[in-house]
Amino acid sequence: MLFVANGVCQNQTTTTDDKDTSPAVIIKSTNLSPTESDPYGKPIQSSEVVVTEKNATTKKQTEIRDDSTPYYTVNEMPVYLDGKRELPNYVSRTAKYPVEARKDKAQGIVIVQIIVEKNGSVSNPQVVQSVHPKLDEEALRVVGTLKGFIPGKQNGEAVRCYYQIPVPFVLMETKQ
Repeated sequence: MLFVANGVCQNQTTTTDDKDTSPAVIIKSTNLSPTESDPYGKPIQSSEVVVTEKNATTKKQTEIRDDSTPYYTVNEMPVYLDGKRELPNYVSRTAKYPVEARKDKAQGIVIVQIIVEKNGSVSNPQVVQSVHPKLDEEALRVVGTLKGFIPGKQNGEAVRCYYQIPVPFVLMETKQ
């Protein structure tokens, strides 16, 4: 059985036999802040196993997450202010194909990761899937012009969360 409590996904396994005296096991996963040992500066995930008596409650465990750590997944994902379907249209209308990338015949989808803040603003844009330096630069420019989002929510509360935006660049064949 999976359930979410205190912003943490928990997996509880028990048996169905009421006479069984085996303990309940709760596996708790939490995103942690980046550490100096993490070479990519990404939050890492930690799991904790808690063994309890069946039907017994445990002491409230200290929550490791603070307000500044963005979530990777939330109950309600952020939605672009102009609508979910408008975001790809806006990206394709706003992106300009760089001349140098066109000369190099570079094409593909640049993935830009942003953080959608609690107030819906966009911060920390970074390319997580690169295609060509000029295409990456243009994708970051386009994402920087976004108006904002309705923030993501975890357990009904607005939270910071990661959001990835694909920015496609496709060369059209020209007839000669």
